[in-house]
Amino acid sequence: MTTKESACEVPSESTRCPNCLMPVHAVTLNRDGMSCSYCTPDDFRQAITAGETFIPNNNTGWSIDDIKNLRKQSGGKYDCLVGLTGGRDSTFILYYVKKILNLNPLAVNFSSPFQSEEAKHNMRDATSRLGVDFESYSIDSAFFNKLVKGFFIKHGEFCSPCHKGHHFTLAKFASEHGIRVIIRGISSKIDLNKADPKYFSYFCQSEDEFNERVKQMADEFGITHEELERNKKLTHIQSWKDQSVLTIDLPDLMDWGYDEIQTVLENEFDWRYPKGQFFHCDCVMNPTLCYTEFTKHGYSEKQIVISNLLASKDIPLEKGKELLSLEEMTTVPPNIEDILKYLDVDRPTFDRTVDRFWKSQASH
Repeated sequence: MTTKESACEVPSESTRCPNCLMPVHAVTLNRDGMSCSYCTPDDFRQAITAGETFIPNNNTGWSIDDIKNLRKQSGGKYDCLVGLTGGRDSTFILYYVKKILNLNPLAVNFSSPFQSEEAKHNMRDATSRLGVDFESYSIDSAFFNKLVKGFFIKHGEFCSPCHKGHHFTLAKFASEHGIRVIIRGISSKIDLNKADPKYFSYFCQSEDEFNERVKQMADEFGITHEELERNKKLTHIQSWKDQSVLTIDLPDLMDWGYDEIQTVLENEFDWRYPKGQFFHCDCVMNPTLCYTEFTKHGYSEKQIVISNLLASKDIPLEKGKELLSLEEMTTVPPNIEDILKYLDVDRPTFDRTVDRFWKSQASH
């Protein structure tokens, strides 16, 4: 059975799946009414991985034992490269690679104006305590700001420039240090909408799509030919990246859970997160993204993360309810004035853009 309601209404306890808390307008409840199509496992959803787009992973054929053996294969200073954001998953992955797998990683970070102060602290703290070398990279600020504003006004999203910068940073430092394996903290168990794999399709799904969008918006947002030439390596990663360098999304090769991650973060680090951003605490823009997602779908990526944890029995129901009440962004975020400055738009432009790309498409 299904229940229909406006996707923009805040689901109540009675209009959620009793098992995983997904809103019932987005799923199909099973006959007993105690679970749904989202939290009932099937082979199709289990086969999907979050790292299939933009820069795909090379997980196929790899195991944790293979990762352990990287030390025997490496001829340089570093056994691998770990992408670090200062969030939960990447911080835990860095710990796991260093302390459990006994590898010597280089930690790298794409630094954007959107990074939270807590994330910056977490990265400094984790790399220092673990004795891991740390490199950071940022795009030319004028060029980056034009990209972010253009992507928001023309496409309603501001994440693709950061995604591009993150992937470039991984490829850049792997190339410079001769590192053969890039390890990411992307987790299909957490980061994927298992009922709707196209949920995040509003982000660029390929390098070609990214560059086509940039080409179309260049004149309107003052992106010059000189800027494009100066940043050509960033916009055309696939033309120079060594295709033999592997990208592994380590969480998909592991058995790990909420409690294990949290225990490590609390016992090994001075790990911090902004209020209301326990998940995806590394980006001050994330609440705004979640707000726009909520206006369209009636739930955001925070709901997806929490429902995935519930479906896999990683957290109890009461913990899921607590996290949802703290994190789901159903109204305009309280830091909206800062967001307007980051996007370089006024409030009417922000509201019109949300109406155009998100609210006007809300399903029923």
